[in-house]
Amino acid sequence: MELAVLNESELQRKYARNLIEEKNKYYYFNNYFNFSLNIERTEEFKLQYVSKNNDGEIMGFAEAFANRSFNLIQEFRVINFTGKPNIICSRDFIRLLEIIFCKRKFRKLVFHVIKDNPALKMYKKFFVEKTKMGRIVGELKEHCILTDGECYDLVMFEILRKDFISWYERRK
Repeated sequence: MELAVLNESELQRKYARNLIEEKNKYYYFNNYFNFSLNIERTEEFKLQYVSKNNDGEIMGFAEAFANRSFNLIQEFRVINFTGKPNIICSRDFIRLLEIIFCKRKFRKLVFHVIKDNPALKMYKKFFVEKTKMGRIVGELKEHCILTDGECYDLVMFEILRKDFISWYERRK
C-alpha cells in the first residue's frame, strides 16, 4: 500500500477508465461522472492510498474523509480495479483501518454503502458478523441518484476505535 499522491498520474488514468463501467456505479454517489480524483497533498482532510501488486500495478484505491474537529472519519470509499475479490486489496483494506485507528487514532469511522451494491454483503459479513467491530446504524431511503438515473437507499455503518482495537488485538 502506498500513498496515492506518489501514484497520481497512473491512478487518475486507472480511475477514469474504471469509473464508467457499470459495476463501479456504486462507488461514486452522484448521477454524473467526475473523471478526476482530487488527490490531496496533506492528510488534513483525506487519507488516500493505492493498493499495488508485486509488479507495481495499481489494483485499488481507498480514501477516508477526515473530520478533524470531531476526530472521526466521516466517509470511506474503496474501489477494486480488478473487478473481483482480490487478496491485495483486502489486505490493504485492513492496513487502512490500522492507519485510521492505530496510527492516527481516529475515534470513529462512519461510512455508507448503497443498498444494491454487491459489496454490501461483504461489509456486513466482515464488520458486523465476523469481526463484530462494527454495526449498521440505519438506512437512508431513496437517498441518492446514480448515473443510471435510479434512486438508491444507503446503509450506514459505524465502527468505534475501541471495537476495532479489541478485534485487532484478538486476531494477533
